[in-house]
Amino acid sequence: MKLKLFHYQGVRSSRVKWLLHELFDDNFELELVDLYKAEQYAAPFVDINPNHAVPLLQVTLPNGDPFNVIESGAITTFLADSFSEKNLAPAAGFSPERAEYLQMIFFACATFDMALWQIRVHTHVLRNSEKDERVAQRYREKIVQEIEPQLLQRLEKQPFICGEFSAADCVMGHCVMWAQAYGLCTDVVFAKYVERLSQRIAFQKAYSDAYLFEHQVPESSPALEYFSG
Repeated sequence: MKLKLFHYQGVRSSRVKWLLHELFDDNFELELVDLYKAEQYAAPFVDINPNHAVPLLQVTLPNGDPFNVIESGAITTFLADSFSEKNLAPAAGFSPERAEYLQMIFFACATFDMALWQIRVHTHVLRNSEKDERVAQRYREKIVQEIEPQLLQRLEKQPFICGEFSAADCVMGHCVMWAQAYGLCTDVVFAKYVERLSQRIAFQKAYSDAYLFEHQVPESSPALEYFSG
């Protein structure tokens, strides 16, 4: 079996890169998709992901048959369950531990991601004439008033988002760091959480390229001509 991750530094594909390092060390392939050069909108990438986004995980089975998985939450859940011997997810089944784990992954990928994305779009993606600071501020307030308290309630009494480290931390940890980049999640509890995560070798490998990420999409980027939200 071969695994290839289509990735761009510092964005949500880093979650999957982190989990892959946790599971397989360096035994997977990485292919860069330059989002600012609009490679996600061009063939061959758009042919395998018409949503023109990373991450995309390409799996080649031992018989040579390939298949693709998109959406960071789906990829994370799929990988952690498929390699359950690594103990990065509660066993699939009817249990409060499993429900809590899935809840945290989907809370990160839906509620938290959505708020962070709106802040990013109206701060660093759209052209100035299209930005609306009111939208960004509305979602900053949502994070501070609604999302942060729920996470603090967990992290004040346990080291990781579901107690023990799990694949859910690869997802939620990325969200917390993304929020910190926008001046959110400032409580010391979040700082200590990220510090614990950053001590993991797989984390260090996953984010070794994050320094290359530029928050501001250049005005000259061809991706702005295609951007739809």
